[in-house]
Amino acid sequence: MSEKNISIVQSKNNAYTNAAAKLFARVGAVLSCMAFILLIGEGFASVKNYIIIAIGSTVVCACSLFLGKNKIGQYIAPGFFAASVIAALLLNDIAKNGMLLMANDFLGFLSLKTGKIYLDFSIEGFALPELVFTVISMFAVLLLSISVSLKNILPALPVIIIAAMGCSCGFLSTGIYLFLLFIGILLIFLGIFIPENRSFAGIKAAAAIIAFVLICCAISIIPAYFTEGKNEELHCFINDSVHSLLYDSRSNSMPEGKLKNIGKLNYSDAPALEIKVEQPQKLYIKGFVGEVYDGQRWTALSKETLAEYSDTFFWLHQNGFYAQSENAAAFSLADSAVLKKIEVKNLSSCKKYAYVPYTLAGNSILDFSLIGDKTVYSFGNSYSAEYLPAGLSEMFKAQIELSDRQKSSDKISSYITNESAYRDFVYDNYLTLPETAEAAISYHLKDDSDALTFTEIIETVLDYLENNIEYDENAITHNGDTDFIKYFLDSSNRGYSVHYATAAAAMLRYFGVPARYVEGYFISADEAAEYGENASIILDESHAHAWAEYYLDGVGWVPFETTPGYIDDELEQAAFSFSGESGKIYYQSDKPITNVIKKENKDKLTELQNSFRFNAAYLVFPIVAALFAFIIYIIIKRKRLCAKLAAIGKADNKSAIAMQFGYAEMLRKHADVPPEALHDMNYDSVFSINKEALFSDHPMTDEQRSTVFEYSAKMLEFCKKRWNTGQKLLNRWIKCLYI
Repeated sequence: MSEKNISIVQSKNNAYTNAAAKLFARVGAVLSCMAFILLIGEGFASVKNYIIIAIGSTVVCACSLFLGKNKIGQYIAPGFFAASVIAALLLNDIAKNGMLLMANDFLGFLSLKTGKIYLDFSIEGFALPELVFTVISMFAVLLLSISVSLKNILPALPVIIIAAMGCSCGFLSTGIYLFLLFIGILLIFLGIFIPENRSFAGIKAAAAIIAFVLICCAISIIPAYFTEGKNEELHCFINDSVHSLLYDSRSNSMPEGKLKNIGKLNYSDAPALEIKVEQPQKLYIKGFVGEVYDGQRWTALSKETLAEYSDTFFWLHQNGFYAQSENAAAFSLADSAVLKKIEVKNLSSCKKYAYVPYTLAGNSILDFSLIGDKTVYSFGNSYSAEYLPAGLSEMFKAQIELSDRQKSSDKISSYITNESAYRDFVYDNYLTLPETAEAAISYHLKDDSDALTFTEIIETVLDYLENNIEYDENAITHNGDTDFIKYFLDSSNRGYSVHYATAAAAMLRYFGVPARYVEGYFISADEAAEYGENASIILDESHAHAWAEYYLDGVGWVPFETTPGYIDDELEQAAFSFSGESGKIYYQSDKPITNVIKKENKDKLTELQNSFRFNAAYLVFPIVAALFAFIIYIIIKRKRLCAKLAAIGKADNKSAIAMQFGYAEMLRKHADVPPEALHDMNYDSVFSINKEALFSDHPMTDEQRSTVFEYSAKMLEFCKKRWNTGQKLLNRWIKCLYI
């Protein structure tokens, strides 16, 4: 084949490659535009017509890219973006309200994820979030169009970053739209980074990379349909590991609600808390509180559940009602109260919680934004608070007196109104049990009564645990995947405070009494009597303890002790001496439907709800695949640079001079080389030599070749000195400008 024919074939191949690169970039931009807008629109509930906006924006993006050669095509994307901005400015109030409405969508999401109160922006007048969303969409169109036209990925980075951040935090759904966006961005990458004038083999390589990534993405979706249960276990494992790393010490004795295969009780003499109280007395000091029992552990209420009550708790906190200090507030209204001070220093206990007594007074250490009341979160290793030295008898007495005097003052009436709203939250969320645990409790208690008084319920629970369970600190629970309560009641019948507290809380819920599981530290009345006023007491891990608590209507959460060795006559004196709570009838039929779905039903429900959706964790595989493909691309690019430099070294003087000077000029374009530097490198002489090599017929000398190569080496050294560390990494390992 003649050189002319070879040149024609190479020209055609280069044309095919360039056309393919342009097509990849344009199709990728259009696909990315559509997927990004649909992805963002799905995240904002207030934007109702985001699909129509996505279709229109995609059409604008396609016209801008495929009509780019025409003068009109060049101005399509900027024109539509400018028009949307002008419309937003003209309709300033409507656009502003729309922006605030979208901001409220995000604040609602934050409540779902954090379980905290976020105040919505107030909106007066008509709101049009679609107008704001149109501006965002047209801006995405503009960025993607610029990225393709300039053959630079940087303008498209905001689109990539926004989508990645939105999906990683959970605000945007990791579904089909994210998958399409990923493919679109990949096509843009290929279209931009395929060099011009590459051989036809480049198209094959690009197609192979696309096929490889598509297969990886498809494979990454499959596990979501088969390992949903394992996802939860992995999520719990990661959370537990992070929690242990940040907050726990090796001396901590309590399992923090984790009940699967727990071992024997390992007390240590490590100092956990140092407390200073004005009046030492029997104290339950709360730390971890378990709200949801799933058969394997006690956990907190989900953030989604808490978010449903954000308005309730905002209103309660505005009125000064906090459930953590409800005991003291009730007692103060019912009787005169003398506050005492407690100082706490955390020595080695879990750093996540602030350890406080039940009768905490005042709200100074409480978080206004927190939805719910399961615990008080720590804000330092040392803190102080006020509390009321009141026991169970005082709490039951306060219940009766508040009931009798509920209309005697505005303060009491206001308190009762607030408590009633909080009580609704309590009864909605602290009565649920898994079916397995409920069936086991029903079998063992053998009590078919649908209605019992509080006194009867307490007697039933205490009698069963005393007569059927053996206290054993060396008990090892091999429950595996079996419900902890079922295993405890059916098989082992032995355990320590964790076992007793879990069973007691579940049994109370079974009878219709709101209850929770608590871990913290305990000081007995006998031990407290050994200390004088304002004494500093060191609580080591032998004081670590678990107990149940129940909700005493009108008064709040109070401890319920069932562990042998810790039980005294305080409960009997309190609960059985006052007619209020002991006379209330609890109905099992009033309990809400269990919130734990059987696994086989849960798998089917998940499959129906999450059709063609996959967990963000499965994005790791395609991302790794893309990174692997990019590394291969860089390796190939560097090999080609090495081959070109080797070819220059083997070429005759005339060809080598021309190619080496061209390489040096390419380097010069990537650095700001001042004229004086070019003069020092003898640029004029080298330029003349290159001109002679290109246009003369006579051969070039070795000396001339050496001069050009020396100039090229000096240019490379000068560029390295001019480039910062980031530029060196980019030019050497990404752009592959030098070896």
